[in-house]
Amino acid sequence: MTTSVESIKSLYKRLSHIGLKRPYIRMHGFPDWWDDEYANDSGMFYEAKLTLARRLGLDLASVLNDVQPISFRNIGACRFKTRVNDSAEEQTPAQALARTLAEIASTAIELPYHQLPTTGLNIREDILAQGHPWISFEYLLSYLWTRGIPVLFLSNPPSPVGMEGMVTMVNNRPVIILARNEKHSAWLLFILAHEVGHIALRHISEDETLTDKKINKRDQNPEEKEANHCAVEIITADGNTKFVSSTGQWLNAEKLARDAIHYGREHHIDPGHIVLNYGDANKQMGTARSALNIIEEASPCAQSILFRYIVENINPDLLPDDSYDFLMRMCGGKSLMEQSEP
Repeated sequence: MTTSVESIKSLYKRLSHIGLKRPYIRMHGFPDWWDDEYANDSGMFYEAKLTLARRLGLDLASVLNDVQPISFRNIGACRFKTRVNDSAEEQTPAQALARTLAEIASTAIELPYHQLPTTGLNIREDILAQGHPWISFEYLLSYLWTRGIPVLFLSNPPSPVGMEGMVTMVNNRPVIILARNEKHSAWLLFILAHEVGHIALRHISEDETLTDKKINKRDQNPEEKEANHCAVEIITADGNTKFVSSTGQWLNAEKLARDAIHYGREHHIDPGHIVLNYGDANKQMGTARSALNIIEEASPCAQSILFRYIVENINPDLLPDDSYDFLMRMCGGKSLMEQSEP
């Protein structure tokens, strides 16, 4: 056994300066076989650092040089759509990890990328033409995968400061990463459609990443307004749709759920989106959440839908075992399997 130049304690300290804490590094950064005692062996420590840099999107040279600060690798132009008082630097760990997952997925999807139509209405027409009753989260998800656009879920971000959605271009292929942890798929439908809007409207170019920390339907940024309009157009056919009570009185959850299901069937609009749109437009989100619980009571959770499509569309034969296992774990595979255990 030889002694490495850098101690494991020093490495953890350098990593903490960029927002990566020891428990997270131990669980998701180092190889599965790693134990901190192995840092006494320079060869094993070097191999562990290689894995750490690759998985968490770190600059390898900065990881290996123990006298300089660790930095994230250059992944091209990044644009962050943040809330007031938020900094882009807070999102860097999650964004770097998400980019790593996107790069893994893009090499293991066999379908070629087919560009999206440039309007939300045409995307909507494409999906409804397949015989679907409306544009649901799963129907939009399926449409994207068939066009060679992977949609991933970042279930284990490096810190609580994360993002709701991200789209990045990898080898001329857009990849979408969702990160909002919501049980009901209707919550993720608008976020997914918003990221689709960025792709359809050509807001993103090769080797560029656009990260939305919080998607705000009232955002005045031109590109965000366009993506929001496109998203609502995909879901409802009219980018300005806002649902209100026809009687002018507030609806209770049961009435809202019934009316949304009836209206959704007639107009080909996801009932879950209707209640959330109503809640947002009328500041009645408590009622909307209760109505959504009724509508999606027997539906699978959004994360399980996402993970199923990842498993079905990512070819493990095109990836090293370590990369495939890492992708599955970071997209929620382990937590979903634990939830399904009796």
